[in-house]
Amino acid sequence: MNPQELNVRLDEISALLSDPNIDVQSALSLFEEGVNLVKSGYEEIKSANAKITELKQVLDNFSEIKFDAE
Repeated sequence: MNPQELNVRLDEISALLSDPNIDVQSALSLFEEGVNLVKSGYEEIKSANAKITELKQVLDNFSEIKFDAE
């Protein structure tokens, strides 16, 4: 699920959970789905952050290369 789809589904879950007539079992199931979606999104952000950090380090190392002036 891409980030936009994840956000849309979380919005849907939030709206469904706002219904005062929702039964406990449905609410629990939706809440569990929402927690899993948030966890998935967090893991994706964490992975992207690690990749950005890695790429910044590569760039920092590249900028340390000195070229001889002729």
